[in-house]
Amino acid sequence: MLTDSGGEWTADVEAEYAAWRKRLQLFSGDHEAYFVSSTGTKQLYPYRKVNWLGDRLSKRIGELVFPGFPRLFAKSPAEQALVADVIRSLRVTEITYPTALMVSWGGLAPWKLYRSPRTGEVALTLWGVQAGEFAYFDYLPGDRAAPYAVNCWYETSVPREGKQATCRVNERYFFDGRRVRFTHRAWLVGPWEGLGARLEGVPLAEAYPAGVAVPPEEGEWPARELPVWSIPNVDLLGIGVGDSDYSESLVDIQRQVNAVAAQRALVVALTGLPHFQVPRRMIGPDGTFDLKNIWLEIEYEGEETTPIRITNWDGNLKLTDEQLERLDKEFMHCSILSPAIDGQVMGGGSESGYARRLSMVKLEAGIWRRRTSYEPAFEWLIRNTQELRNAWGLGRRRRVDVDLTILWPPPIPDEIASLGQFIQAVMQVGAMSVEAGVRRINPTESNEWIEAEVGRIRSDQELMARAAAAQRVVD
Repeated sequence: MLTDSGGEWTADVEAEYAAWRKRLQLFSGDHEAYFVSSTGTKQLYPYRKVNWLGDRLSKRIGELVFPGFPRLFAKSPAEQALVADVIRSLRVTEITYPTALMVSWGGLAPWKLYRSPRTGEVALTLWGVQAGEFAYFDYLPGDRAAPYAVNCWYETSVPREGKQATCRVNERYFFDGRRVRFTHRAWLVGPWEGLGARLEGVPLAEAYPAGVAVPPEEGEWPARELPVWSIPNVDLLGIGVGDSDYSESLVDIQRQVNAVAAQRALVVALTGLPHFQVPRRMIGPDGTFDLKNIWLEIEYEGEETTPIRITNWDGNLKLTDEQLERLDKEFMHCSILSPAIDGQVMGGGSESGYARRLSMVKLEAGIWRRRTSYEPAFEWLIRNTQELRNAWGLGRRRRVDVDLTILWPPPIPDEIASLGQFIQAVMQVGAMSVEAGVRRINPTESNEWIEAEVGRIRSDQELMARAAAAQRVVD
């Protein structure tokens, strides 16, 4: 949602935060689920969790977006040295993969710049994974161009009446019309009322334990841009907000998968473990018990429990295999994954290479769309890191603006043999230059390497041409 919270914990903020935490739980597979009897809640058998959303979808997307770190090139050697230093000192190569995961499950991933209290240097963090962390961007009404403020919410604990109470802190950065300013405010979280929480303002110092430096309540940020950048996922509706890969269709499929997998696990346990313990209240007068008395409850955060009665299981393991196969196909249709990239062979392996390549089009297009969001993020990161270094007197002053060229490896590497035949064929008819062919085969190499390689090829071609001419004279 593109709204203006004004720095307050509004009902809209609470709803967005609840949705964020739910998606994080779906990514990690961290939901409570257990088997209970129809007359009680005693756990009868451990519930098996199958996490297609996190382990299968998001992690695979992250691996394809960043199979390796892209090459970032600046126009001058001095700017190139700055780029390399920022990437190394802020450990950007280590944060990109978890960023891609958050973009997938969260719909966006906030990068936050700050000054490390320990080193005094500029540092980078991925905001939104620790307890209570949430970045909420504020937009002026009707203006989708860019946020004018960002609220970095987080939680601390404070002593209250012999107990630890939750304290919510808002670190807010905003444009005041000509510069970026910041404020810090703290509230105690009161009883929940509907979507919103009742907050009670407290002095900022109370939100921090003894010995921890308390930030100033307000001040000016020493840069021309907000210190938080949102890397969005694909914007399906075109309203300026990235969408989570966890659509309602995929969430529903995962629930069905877990239900089927849990039933299979229980059936195997009941038929394979004769010492399986059954509550006495479920045993009939003749010493038997009815499986229909067993329920499966799946409990997701923020939702009511979803009971699923196991009404018939005898001999239906084959049927559940068919159910899982059907759900797998639906999962493929609703996500950007393709069977080939997921390690599956379609049609018994009888498709042509071109048919298999076509099956990758949806996946490759989805990966390239996601990569475009990282390019402005890299430029923002390098630009603002150096501006903060200049403001804080960290090292020698340098130019802030850097013009980047970013080269990404292909999401799906081309088969070298087929690629070589293609390049040879188009070069023979004059449809591709030597330089273009070298770049196609070596997409991750630098401009300098490409130019040197083209020079070596042309030198070899000239030597071969002179040798052939000399041979004709001899003949």
